[in-house]
Amino acid sequence: MADLAYLNGLTPEQAEAVCDPAKLLCIIAGPGSGKTTVLTRRIALRGLDAAVPAKNTVAITFTNQAADELKSRLASLAVYDMPWVGTFHSFAFQILRRYYDEIRRPMPRLINRKGRELAKILQDDPRFASLIASRRPNTTLASLESSLLIGEISREVEVAKANSISPELYPEWHLAQRRETALDAPTLVEIFRAYEHHKQRSNQVDFDDLIIRAEVIMRENGAFAQTMRWWFRHWYVDEFQDVNSPQMKLLAQLIGDNPDLCVVGDPKQAIYAWNGASPRLMLQFDQVFPGACFRYLTANFRSTPEIVSLANTAAQTFTDLELARHGGIIFAKRQSGAPAKLFEFDTAEAEAAFVAKHIYQAIANGATPQEIAIIARTNSLLPGYEAQLAALSIHHHIAGQHTVAHDGALRAAISHLREVLGPRGRLQDVLAQLDNLLEEFRIDATFDSASESSLGYFRQLAAEALRFDSSMDLFTFTNWFKVRAAESAPNKKRGVTLTTMHRAKGLEWNSVYVVALEQGILPHAKSTRPDSFEEDKRLLYVSITRARDHVYLSLAHQRGNSNQPRERSVLLAGIETLLDTNDGTRAPRTRALQYIRDNRAKLEAVGSSMHSIDPVYETLRLWRKRSAADVLIPEEKLLSDTSLRYLAMNLPTDVDALAACPGIGKGFAATYGDNLLQLIAALVRASERAKALNTLT
Repeated sequence: MADLAYLNGLTPEQAEAVCDPAKLLCIIAGPGSGKTTVLTRRIALRGLDAAVPAKNTVAITFTNQAADELKSRLASLAVYDMPWVGTFHSFAFQILRRYYDEIRRPMPRLINRKGRELAKILQDDPRFASLIASRRPNTTLASLESSLLIGEISREVEVAKANSISPELYPEWHLAQRRETALDAPTLVEIFRAYEHHKQRSNQVDFDDLIIRAEVIMRENGAFAQTMRWWFRHWYVDEFQDVNSPQMKLLAQLIGDNPDLCVVGDPKQAIYAWNGASPRLMLQFDQVFPGACFRYLTANFRSTPEIVSLANTAAQTFTDLELARHGGIIFAKRQSGAPAKLFEFDTAEAEAAFVAKHIYQAIANGATPQEIAIIARTNSLLPGYEAQLAALSIHHHIAGQHTVAHDGALRAAISHLREVLGPRGRLQDVLAQLDNLLEEFRIDATFDSASESSLGYFRQLAAEALRFDSSMDLFTFTNWFKVRAAESAPNKKRGVTLTTMHRAKGLEWNSVYVVALEQGILPHAKSTRPDSFEEDKRLLYVSITRARDHVYLSLAHQRGNSNQPRERSVLLAGIETLLDTNDGTRAPRTRALQYIRDNRAKLEAVGSSMHSIDPVYETLRLWRKRSAADVLIPEEKLLSDTSLRYLAMNLPTDVDALAACPGIGKGFAATYGDNLLQLIAALVRASERAKALNTLT
């Protein structure tokens, strides 16, 4: 009965997603809807089928933290024959390693410091040496490597590759995208070409090349590709809305002509356009993969109804009708809580001081610092809030500040391992040496918890690599570890988290402070194109939905050295009436009902040709399905579609009103009234603070 155990505790829509027999399935999961639970239960349940063994299954995530969480959940479900779980880059690295082992040629060396390689090219190539001399006279290699100029070149190379832009196509793309760069496009193209030639000549690849090189290997080597598709033939991709063009090309090669693919994600949380990702791929999944099915997870178990209503209203400002079509509304499953609050200040200093004091008071009243986050549009905004927290002696950390790759203790440990074991030392011996080193470092008074965490993470990955490949040596493992470190390791620091909107995705806290909500910051001053402006809307949506209990929004009318007054973000206009600035007045129930009806009308207006999804109707339909199954009668016999649509439109509030609905009657109302009215009341509460659509853009 293990299969029934895997369905224990699931809602009807979650259970349907887990059990759906479709080999091509797209699960659109709203924030806090239990997508990881559904994904792990589906993997575990399908793994019981001898035709879908876990050892031939791959689950792709976008961060190591997500991969570790997925593996932990699968282990708790007693999935002992674990599938391969990791990121796109980690799997691409495995493809390269297997391929070069098969052809008995040395695998390209992974570049750990792209900036240093670029700096060498600029210094050594006479075409660029004069350029650097004019811009940075008397510069050293080290200072050039850390310069903003190298950072910009590196970023342009990364963004171009993420969008499948070759050096030949870069000038046209640079112009079309209105890229603002210190160097002109022709100069950047020449540097781009020189960098690619340098890597080819020295048999090196960088982090961005892993996906591209793996796709080429799969496409150009039929026998090798067939072997890989045989070993790995059941695929799952988490956070599918973040997939970019090179990753999609690689995935297409991996799944082949007989795809078995389940993807999970939320197009409303697509916020990585700079990396080539777009919500279109997920929204049009059935066009990319004909015959694919959609499932929707709309119940939010994370946040209070007030936060969910705020998120729904923010989502209704999206101009993309496809986003409304696919899971446009989420529904709160928790009890009511506090309304979101908006604070305005004259200066950024006053805003930061207030936020820190507000957090101090919350902690004094029993709040846990680890369950509080300050979220800003960019990293450059965080130091002001950090200083105010430090002044009040509040423990805190900036997310991503400490990276594993740059940890001094870890670098020393790797050097020691190479000296003792040699670069080709066995991974079994590496584990034994690491245990000894950890004990020695812990005795050292200068050894901090961050370094201990980095070494522990290094050891964890070594043990994992050994499990999947007993022949792996230190050289190969350290190359693979560079891939994992570049994707950042789990951050287990304690205290209040200060983070950016992009880094916050996938995380959650009890209380969230979304700060600096001003024109020029959100939306960003560079968000001049419609697609970038839409992404800024989604950034606000992601930030709001990180909170379980409390959302605090704030802005300042003067920031930095500029005397130019700042205006509040235009993105606040769509949600303003749901924010508590003083007394936190609630929207009346009639307005909430009007919101639900107008939203349903808007969804229907998309047209039957687009197969519009009405979340209110779908929720009632699921209730009908479950109720009919309980009494073993057909759904239509219990309640007709016409009656169901009438209920979705009118949402009766008492037994008499329910009995008066067409096709209902007193008998049905007496039997099912209490249960059905509770569900309808929950739908109303989920939208009671929502704003009528005629005030939205």
